[in-house]
Amino acid sequence: MQEELNRTATRGEAEQGRGLWTTEETADWLAVSPRMVRRLVAERRIPYVKVGRYVRFRPEDVEAWRDGQVCPAVVIQRPRLVS
Repeated sequence: MQEELNRTATRGEAEQGRGLWTTEETADWLAVSPRMVRRLVAERRIPYVKVGRYVRFRPEDVEAWRDGQVCPAVVIQRPRLVS
């Protein structure tokens, strides 16, 4: 058990790029529920890493994925009525 704890990074280490995030840490960073993160994993919509049977996330991959989720605004020009 202690060995497993030593292998997982703390949130501070993960934020500095020295470790992997857990589902809960990823959910906190994205401001969503852990259930939503698990759903994204099940649908293969978010990049993740399998460490044995555990799902982990690289902070830089999650940030790049989030940045790619931005939908640009669409400007609709309406025809002007000429009187």
